[in-house]
Amino acid sequence: MAHISQINISNGGVPKHPITEAMVTLLRIEGDRQSDTKHHGGSERALCIYSFEHILVLQAEGNPIFPGALGENITITGLDWPALAPGDQFRLGGVR
Repeated sequence: MAHISQINISNGGVPKHPITEAMVTLLRIEGDRQSDTKHHGGSERALCIYSFEHILVLQAEGNPIFPGALGENITITGLDWPALAPGDQFRLGGVR
């Protein structure tokens, strides 16, 4: 079963930094800012989710990466990524 490993925000740009809890709105995670609002944020791009397991693979290959480094808002563990298809929806905490 998938679960949230880390919630991340920034004042614009990367890396994003961990926080312990977040309020999610239709437009973003409160406290998170986007430097480029043309391509980031908004109702169709409110959250970026990335795999903790893939971060570990990249680290093992020698890449200096960590949760939040890629600008993801949610670092998630245990999600069956290949099973996802465009339009799939899932729930993280109280957010769908």
